Amino acid sequence: MKKYFAGLLLFFSLALFSQEKNFSEEFLMKKFPAGPALNHQDSVYLMNLPEKVFPFYHRDEILPPFVDNSELPYLRPVFEQQGASCGQAAMVSYNFTYEMNCRRNLSSDIPENQYPSHFAWNFQNGGDGWYGVSYFHSAEILRTCGCMNVVDYGDFYDDGKRWINGYDVYYDGMSNRAEGIYNIHTGTEEGILALKHWLYNHMGEQASGGIASFYACAPWIIQVLNDTTPEGGKDVVCEFYPVASHAMTIVGYNDSIRWDYNNDGQYTNNIDLNDDGIIDPRDWEIGGVKFVNSYGTQWGDSGFCYLTYKCLAEDFELGGIWNKAVHILEVDADYQPSITYKISLKHDVRNKIKILAGVSQDTSDLLPEFIIDFPIFDYQGGLHYLQGNDTAEILKTLEFGLDVTSLLSNIQPGLPARFLFMVDENDRFGEGSGEISGFSLMNYIEGQQEIQVTGLPIPIENNTRTLYSLVWVPEFEPVQIATNRLPVFSANEPYSFQLEAQNGALPYKWELVDQYSLSSSEEIFPEIDAIHVLSSPAVDTIMPVALPFSFPFYDDEYDTLWMHINGYLLTDYKQLPWPYLEEPELMFRSTRMIAPVDYDWFTIIPVQGDGGWVELNDSCATFRWLLSYGTSVNPPKVNFAARVWKSGKIEFLYGSCDLEGIPWISGISAGNKIDFLKSPFSGAEMITAGTRIVF
Repeated sequence: MKKYFAGLLLFFSLALFSQEKNFSEEFLMKKFPAGPALNHQDSVYLMNLPEKVFPFYHRDEILPPFVDNSELPYLRPVFEQQGASCGQAAMVSYNFTYEMNCRRNLSSDIPENQYPSHFAWNFQNGGDGWYGVSYFHSAEILRTCGCMNVVDYGDFYDDGKRWINGYDVYYDGMSNRAEGIYNIHTGTEEGILALKHWLYNHMGEQASGGIASFYACAPWIIQVLNDTTPEGGKDVVCEFYPVASHAMTIVGYNDSIRWDYNNDGQYTNNIDLNDDGIIDPRDWEIGGVKFVNSYGTQWGDSGFCYLTYKCLAEDFELGGIWNKAVHILEVDADYQPSITYKISLKHDVRNKIKILAGVSQDTSDLLPEFIIDFPIFDYQGGLHYLQGNDTAEILKTLEFGLDVTSLLSNIQPGLPARFLFMVDENDRFGEGSGEISGFSLMNYIEGQQEIQVTGLPIPIENNTRTLYSLVWVPEFEPVQIATNRLPVFSANEPYSFQLEAQNGALPYKWELVDQYSLSSSEEIFPEIDAIHVLSSPAVDTIMPVALPFSFPFYDDEYDTLWMHINGYLLTDYKQLPWPYLEEPELMFRSTRMIAPVDYDWFTIIPVQGDGGWVELNDSCATFRWLLSYGTSVNPPKVNFAARVWKSGKIEFLYGSCDLEGIPWISGISAGNKIDFLKSPFSGAEMITAGTRIVF
C-alpha cells in the first residue's frame, strides 16, 4: 500500500465554564451526525481553488464596526439538516440561496427562492444517504449543472436516495448557477480584512454584503460572552476540536465581541498569547464573526453563534478552522443555456453507469471530437434503480436534462455537426442492464426547438460505451474579440489595453487558452532503468526528480517533477490518498498533473521487479512505472512511461498493461477544472503494447 502521513489528532480539553450551554457532546453527536472528516485530498483541492482577489483600492475603505447579513432578506430561515448533509446545508441551502437572491434582489423566505441540499447530496452520498459529501464537490454541481428550487424539487429533504425525475425540473435548475467557488485565507490580518470586506459589500462589487462557508469540527461545546462585554449573553465558539467534520456559514462580523483567552482579566489584541514573538490574529481576544448553523433554531442563539477572529486564524491542531480558509460563491444570476440534451435512460444498477456528451464538426465521425462529462450520473448512487426506489419497474427509468452549451465552443455556426450522447457501463459481471429510451437536442438559441432522434430505444451494451447521435446545423453568434490591433508597447514599461468583444451576453470574462493538440502513433516501449526513483510502497510513494532543463507546462515552467506511485507526474509535492467518495475525475481536473495511467490502488512489489525509473538527457526526461494492483499471488501489472521534452511536448508510452476492470484516467491537466485533455484510451480495458500518445 501507500505511505500516508498519519496526523496525530491532538484532542485538547475545553474548559467548561459556568456560562456553558447545556448541550452534551453525546447528545449533539447523536442528533446531528457529522460528515466525514475532510482528508488530504480535500486539502489538495483547496490548494487549487482560486483566491478571491481583494482589490487594493478598497483596502483603505472605512468599514462599519459590525455587519449582520442575517438581517437581510437573502438569508433563508434557519433549518435543521437531515442526515450527514452539513456540507450541502452550508454551501447550497444557505450560501448559494443567499448569493443568488442577493444578486436577484429576491427574498429567501419562500420555497420558490430556496435551493435544496439533497439534489446535490443524493448524487454523491453513496446512494442511501449514509455518507457526508464535501461541499467542494457540490459546488462543482452548482457550476456545471445548476440547482432547481425547493418547489421544483418537491421538498427541502427526502430519503437521501432519490434522483429527481423530469426534464423540466433539470432545465429550470440550469439557470441557477454558481460561477465558481473561491478561497479567502483567514490566517492573517489581511485575510480577515478581506473577509470583512466581502461580508460588508462583496469587496465593493454589490451594495449588500456576502456570506462565506467553512469547515471545522461540529460545535459541540459553545461558551457565552461575558455580560459586561458587547453582545454579552450571546453564544460564542472560542476553539474547535481538530477534526474537520462539519460545515457552517459566516453571515457577519462584530469587531467588539471579546473573549479572555489567557484569563488575565483584560481583553487585548496586542499581547503575544502564544509566545511566538509575533503579534497577529492568533493573539487577538477582540472581534469575531457571526455564523449560522444547520442544527435548527433550538441550537445556539436561535441557530446563530459568534466565532472569534483568533479561531479563524489559529492553526487547525490548536483549535482553528480547517486550513485557515473560508469559501465563497460567485453566482451567475442571468445564465440561460443555449442547447441542452433531453434524455430518458433506463438502468437497474445506477452505480454501473456514467454519462457523457460530445460533438464532432465532421458529421462522418461516429466518435466525438470533443467530450464533456458531468459530476452527476458518474458511477454514483449505489445498487439502486435510477430513481433510487427499487419497488417498481417504472422507477428504473429516469428523464433528465444536461446543459451542453459548451459544445458550441468547439464548432462553427451554420455548419452541420454531429452531437453525441454516451453511456459508459462499468459492469464486468453483467449485474445490471438498461437502455437509452429517449434522446433529443433542445435548442433555446432563439425560442425553443426540439430536435428528436429516431430508432430508440437501444440497449446499453454491457461493460463498454454505448453512443447515439444526431446531426444538426446550429445557428448562433459566438463571442468574438472585436479588437483587431494592439498598440505598440515599449520594453520595460507598464502596458495595458482594454480589449473589446461582441455577441454573447455581458458581462464578458477573459481567460487565456492553453490548448494542446493530441496524436497517436507507435514506438517500441523504452524499458529504461537508469535511475531508480520509486522502490518501496512504504516510503517512496512520491519522489522529486530534478530536470536538466526548464519544462514548460500550461502557464508555467518547471525544473522539478514529482513521480508518484499512482502513475502520474506532479509539478509540486502533493501526497494524494484515496479519492474522496470515489471522485477521481474531479481530482484529475483539479490537480496539475501528467497522468499516463492514474489509478489509486497501484502498489510496488520489489521482489517482482516493480518500481519507478527515470532517464535524463539535455532535451528530454523519460519516466517509467512497473506497478501491480489487486490482492492475488500473481497480481495484474502495468508497464508504462511518460516522456517530457524541453520543448513542452509530452509523450505517453505503453508496454504490457493489464487494465481490465480498473477505472484509470489518462491525460494532462492544468488543475483549474477547465484546461485538461484526456487520452482517447483513458479508462479502456486494454491498450496495445507499443502505443504512443503525443500531447
